Amino acid sequence: MNKGFTLIELIGVIVILAALLLVIIPNVTDSTQRGVEEASEQSKESAELAAKNWASDHRGSLPSKGNTKNVTISELQNGGYIDINDEGKLPNGDKLDGCVVIENTTPDTATKNTYTYTYKDNC
Repeated sequence: MNKGFTLIELIGVIVILAALLLVIIPNVTDSTQRGVEEASEQSKESAELAAKNWASDHRGSLPSKGNTKNVTISELQNGGYIDINDEGKLPNGDKLDGCVVIENTTPDTATKNTYTYTYKDNC
C-alpha cells in the first residue's frame, strides 16, 4: 500500500489555500494603505503643531483679525521646530513642502486673539 496524498486531496488543499489568499491579500493591502494615509496625516498634524510652537516664539509676526500668515515647512525646519527626513517625503510618497496657514479667527466681541492652524500642500 502506497502512502501519500491523492491528486484530489492535493487539489483540495490548493483550492483552500487559494481561497484564503483571496480573502487575506485585499485586507492586508487595505490595512497597509490606511496606515500610510494615517501616517501622512500625522506628519501634517506635526507640522501644524510645529507652527503653533513657532507662533509662540514669534508673537509679533502673527496675523491681525481676519488675516492669515503662511509659515513654510522649510522655515519651520530651519528654525528647529520640525525635523523631517532628508527627502522631506510623507509616508504616502508626497513631499512635505507646503506650509501651515495661521489664521486669526478672533470674533469681533473677543479681547483675546484666537488662531487656527491648517496645513496646505500648495502655498
